[in-house]
Order: sequence, then structure tokens, then C-alpha cells
Amino acid sequence: MRNNGGGNGQLGFEILGQLTEQPFMQATTISRTYSPMGRAWGKPIEIAQTAYDWKPHKGRAYEKPVIVLVGPSTYSAAEDFTLAFKQSGRGLIVGEATGGSTGQPYFFQLPGGGYGWVCTKRDLFNNGTDFVGTGIYPDIEIKRSLAEMQKGRDNVLEFARQRLAAAAPTSKR
Repeated sequence: MRNNGGGNGQLGFEILGQLTEQPFMQATTISRTYSPMGRAWGKPIEIAQTAYDWKPHKGRAYEKPVIVLVGPSTYSAAEDFTLAFKQSGRGLIVGEATGGSTGQPYFFQLPGGGYGWVCTKRDLFNNGTDFVGTGIYPDIEIKRSLAEMQKGRDNVLEFARQRLAAAAPTSKR
């Protein structure tokens, strides 16, 4: 997930549904419905809050240890997945904090030919913890260093591989 800028969140939930047989919660989403005409008539802005649980696929779920790698380039639907994964307690999240954006952008043109975008919803952990602007923090923080990258090494991936290898059952002969 660490270099995933988003996409279709339902695909991530389908994957997580293969990793557990327990239902898991998606983010709590808060969005506004605004009508300028309604406001002129004195009607309040409507605020909707929703939270959905995802029913996993019944059958045999993948039960081995799982580690999700995240970083500052993890956004939108990838953060939706990361949030649900973290709330599910299914495995570890390793790396750096995610980008801190829920996605669902509204794109608009700026004077002079530029473009801008604004997030149109607010997502929270189900306990009310906000991650917009700060990101979702990993269970184990490991920063990639420039020196390691220049050597062609990925210390975050290496840590995850070592952790998974240590968790793997040893074969008996």
C-alpha cells in the first residue's frame, strides 16, 4: 500500500475479506449536503454520518501472518484499506504514516490554467480518531533512508520479510 495513491476502495475490502472470517468496520464517514437555496430559506446544512461493516467471504480465509507496508504516498482507497486492516487487528502495519487524505476529491480549474482539488468527505476511525492531515500511523515505524535507497536496499521490506520468516512455523523432519 505504501506507494498506492488510491482507486476503488471496494477492491481493498474484497482482499481484506479474504484475510479474515470476521466482519470488519470501514471508516466512519462524515459528509455535508449543502443547498444554497435551502440556506437562504434558513434550512441548516445537513451532515450525514455513516459507518459500514464488511462481511467477509465465508470459507477458508488466509490465516498466515500479514504485514501491510505504508508510507507518505499511501492515499485515498489505500488508506481506506489500511484503516480497515488496522481496525480489524488482522496483522501489522509497518513503515511511515500514510498521506492523510480520504480521497473523493473535487477537482476545479484555477485562474492561469492550474488545477486544485479539495477532499469532499471526512473519514475517521470508528473510535472518532481523525487521520485527515496527519495520516494513519503504522504499528511499527521504519523510515526509508536515502543511503539505503542509494544502495538499492529497502529496509522496510527487509524488516517485514524477516518478521514474517520468524513467524513461519519450522518444518520438522
